[in-house]
Amino acid sequence: MRVPAENLLGEVGKGHKIAFNVLNFARFKLGAMCGGGGAAARSARRRATRRSASSSASRSRSFGAIKHKLGEMIVRTYAVESLVYRTAGMIDARIAATPHDAADQSAALATLEEYAIEASIAKVAGSEMLNYVLDENIQIHGGNGYVRDYPAERHYRDSRVNRIFEGTNEINRLLIPGMLARRAVKGDIGIIAAARALQEELLGPPSAPATDDGVLSAETRAVEAYKKAALMAFGIALQTLRPEVERRAGSVDARGGHVDGSVCRRQRRPARGRRRAGEVSEGIAACRRGTRAGQRCSAPHRGIRTPGARSHGRRRHTAHHAGGASASIQGDAGQHGCASPPDRGSGARARGYPF
Repeated sequence: MRVPAENLLGEVGKGHKIAFNVLNFARFKLGAMCGGGGAAARSARRRATRRSASSSASRSRSFGAIKHKLGEMIVRTYAVESLVYRTAGMIDARIAATPHDAADQSAALATLEEYAIEASIAKVAGSEMLNYVLDENIQIHGGNGYVRDYPAERHYRDSRVNRIFEGTNEINRLLIPGMLARRAVKGDIGIIAAARALQEELLGPPSAPATDDGVLSAETRAVEAYKKAALMAFGIALQTLRPEVERRAGSVDARGGHVDGSVCRRQRRPARGRRRAGEVSEGIAACRRGTRAGQRCSAPHRGIRTPGARSHGRRRHTAHHAGGASASIQGDAGQHGCASPPDRGSGARARGYPF
């Protein structure tokens, strides 16, 4: 199919980059869309308040379990919103810092490719946060959350697909560490240097943590500890699996290698097909000459089944039984390996013989 030059997107032979960047952008947008879980949290709070006001025996908002659910819903929603806002800010800043024309989309494509890991993280974190929030929303609504008279039921049902499309969460969980490891090996991300610095810190003399009595100081220290634990685990995994990561990073690009390989194989296939077709045609012609001499053919091409080959095989089979067998084949038929096999009778096809 010929495509006009004015309809070309990107560069010739590199359409897969646009396709993968569409996935990156869609994953990031999906994570941003899931930030609407805050509306479900507000709905659950209103439902709990209404139940408390209407029934003195059901003061659900005053229960500690309900308070915990509402707090957890708000915290998780806030975390995903923060992730989305920060990633969007970094993408906008990178595009703005890259010199490009207003109509040129190459800067946006390169930036989205660079932040593919963050897009996958946003998709996984956002979809699972929304699933948790809407599940707790139904729990707070009680039996009313399970029926169609209330919107909680539809919200929960509609959110289920978010963990499936744009790449399932399981696939994205494989993509995130894989892309991270390949970029670390290539030197695009300074994870290896950071892991070595952390190793030296752990092996060195212990140091007293800095005292800070500010707001959220304990939470800040906890986040720093989580980062170090994750960096240590990733560094050990990368040190153990680095030869395999380097082999794959050198042979297969994270976003285009498989597609490029498929294209190359497809481009080579017609040439192989033409060579194979020539061999088959030549072999069939030789067998036809041998058939006219009253012989059956056992040339290497006999496993290729085409309509012409099937009809030709029936003619050979008939000729074999009608004309008998001779001791040898003269000319081209002998050159192509046509021999005189023993008569296999009616069970020849059942035993795997082609004719």
